[in-house]
Amino acid sequence: MLRSSAKTIGTLLSRLRRDQKGSVLIYTTGALGLMIGIGALAVDAGRISTLHSQLQSAADAAALAGARELDMLPDSQARARAAVAQALNNVKDFSTDVSTAITIATGTCADATASNCIRFLSALPADDGDPVTATFETTDPEDTSFIEVRVAQTGFTAYFVGVFGGDTDSQVNARAIAGNDSLICEVPPMFMCNPAELDPGLNLEGRQIQLFMQGGTGSYGPGNFGLLCPSGTEGQTNCGAKDIAANLASTTGTCVRRRAMTTKTGVTLQMVRTGINARFDWWLAQAKDDNGDWRDQDFYQPAVNVTQGREPPNNPGGGGTKCDRDDLTPPDGQALPRDACIIDGTCTYGNGKVGDANWDSASYFTINHGTAGVPPADWPAGLPITRYNVYRYEVEKGRIVTPDLGFPSQENGNPQCFQGTAPVNDYNYLDDLVRDLRLLNDRRIMPIAMVNCVANGMSGKTTFSPDDFLFVFMTEPMGSPSESALYVEVLGELDGESQQALLRDVVQIYRR
Repeated sequence: MLRSSAKTIGTLLSRLRRDQKGSVLIYTTGALGLMIGIGALAVDAGRISTLHSQLQSAADAAALAGARELDMLPDSQARARAAVAQALNNVKDFSTDVSTAITIATGTCADATASNCIRFLSALPADDGDPVTATFETTDPEDTSFIEVRVAQTGFTAYFVGVFGGDTDSQVNARAIAGNDSLICEVPPMFMCNPAELDPGLNLEGRQIQLFMQGGTGSYGPGNFGLLCPSGTEGQTNCGAKDIAANLASTTGTCVRRRAMTTKTGVTLQMVRTGINARFDWWLAQAKDDNGDWRDQDFYQPAVNVTQGREPPNNPGGGGTKCDRDDLTPPDGQALPRDACIIDGTCTYGNGKVGDANWDSASYFTINHGTAGVPPADWPAGLPITRYNVYRYEVEKGRIVTPDLGFPSQENGNPQCFQGTAPVNDYNYLDDLVRDLRLLNDRRIMPIAMVNCVANGMSGKTTFSPDDFLFVFMTEPMGSPSESALYVEVLGELDGESQQALLRDVVQIYRR
């Protein structure tokens, strides 16, 4: 009996050792605490991640808003601060922990600060891993290319971290650096060296400038003009000679980088003449593209008034690319005269290339308007007799010189060679002759970048930021390559509103 009972007990113990029922409960009970901890940490981590994402989005939006205002104008930094403040103050909730709008500090960020603040930067380190130190900061609006916005929030309370002995309070912050590599568009790919750089204080307005092309490896100086590499809307450049000639001729011009214009070398004078002279209804053999002759395309329509002391061939409407022009001599024709000192070589300003605004208007009025050396009777009282104002008078008063007016001139100042369909007089002139250059869209007027070439040590191919933009009026076409100077009369600087109309922002985030 005892032996039987012992055997039974042994059997039960053996079965019990082999029985695994309920073992999962033991493992589950042991792992439950760990799973709860991981879940709790995940909740806190998710909340931190969401808050950081919201703060980073706010910093990005604020930096982009500020960067859009960085147009190098005197008030650009002030406008950028206002744009940042508006962008951040429009954000009311980042999380349950942060329920108030961010107030941006007016001061500049220190290198290591994490508080809400702004920094204006002239450049960024070449290596993205290098810190942006105070050496990159600038207070000069014209030198400002980037804006840094730092957003910092404290008081984030973790729900579960404290259970495991962690810090329940943490700080979440964000940073964004944005830049504006703006383009200036609807301009010819051309710049001029400041003719008055060597004569500070010289008022250029109304003076004629004789500009010679510098496109090789030599140094640029007063009296030179050069060419620029066009830039696409994404910043790429295209420096082909044909593209530059076409952009000089086209009604829309091109885009160039506002801060880092790149000079183009190696373009022949003949290509430059081809582009410029198309505006005067003078079509050289190179005036064509893949779509055919330029003079058949509205994209290259000439100015409404091309008076230049020259006449086209006997059959100006004939086929072919060329519609060249031959000189007329007074009294058969009269172009707008050059400044007297440019004619006789006695100019004293700008390396002898800046005129004195003294030009023979009397012979022009006599030959082209038959008024014996005096302005026509309907010349607006008090209007200065500049070449540009004479040109506008002829356009707006319907006095473009033509042989049938009975005057000595045998020139027809209306375009005769252009074969496109667009009306060449489709421009926005002003009846009262008030000169508001922003309202003009004339083919003989160009907004052109100006730079102090001597101070910037410019030579050959280089990159520069222009010192100003001028409106210039082309007084005549470019002659044969051996005498290819560009003669312009300075109309004045582009004011801030004029420049804004031409600017195209290329704004992006550069760092976070």
